[in-house]
Amino acid sequence: DTTTKQVTVKRHNLPPTADFEFDKPVYESEEPIIITNTSTDPDGDDLHAEWFVKEEGEPDSEYKPFAEGDLTDGNPTPGYHPTLTLKCDSKDPCEYIVKLIVTDEKGESDEVEKKVIVLKKCSDGEKAIPSPLQRAAGWCKAVRQALRHWPRSSRVDGLWAVGAAGT
Repeated sequence: DTTTKQVTVKRHNLPPTADFEFDKPVYESEEPIIITNTSTDPDGDDLHAEWFVKEEGEPDSEYKPFAEGDLTDGNPTPGYHPTLTLKCDSKDPCEYIVKLIVTDEKGESDEVEKKVIVLKKCSDGEKAIPSPLQRAAGWCKAVRQALRHWPRSSRVDGLWAVGAAGT
């Protein structure tokens, strides 16, 4: 005589992994920063994304929300892959920290922070970076070219190196 018994095993929900990429390493002031959310969930759950930004190095700077979105059945809403515009009026590069918090449909969450560099817009006769780099001939032109053709392999520890030829 054989008896069959059905057993249902409930698997514990695993948290998502938050991650994202900027479309390039350095931006001019007020240039749109295109962000791709590359977060994953090992259970395949739908994800909710909350985006925040703050200026690094400012003592009173607090994270401010700038976008929110969902990934449902593999389909993102507009805020899931946001675009951000930041301003820099300083001759020194402005550094901002972008934070992403992702939460799965069962309430587990993860977060990640990454830096983005924004440079003052170059005008004719003006250099974006102070001495000694400021003396580099054609600095603004070099920065603009680098922004268009920056190799992804130049990434180091979440930051991107900025330099001009011969400096």
